[in-house]
Amino acid sequence: MSETAAPVGAAKARRELQRAVIRFAGDSGDGMQLTGEQFTTESAWAGNDIATLPNFPAEIRAPAGTL
Repeated sequence: MSETAAPVGAAKARRELQRAVIRFAGDSGDGMQLTGEQFTTESAWAGNDIATLPNFPAEIRAPAGTL
């Protein structure tokens, strides 16, 4: 192979954002609540302000094809 990878730890250009929206989506049982909780914790430790808005469906059903 003639491709070369960037060195590990190579600095990338950073851009400061005033606002960002990150959405995690998945089926029940995929670990979405845990993902959101861990992201919130790590982001808060980094000094960011966080607001979470869980959006639960009116009915929770098993994902298609699992029954």
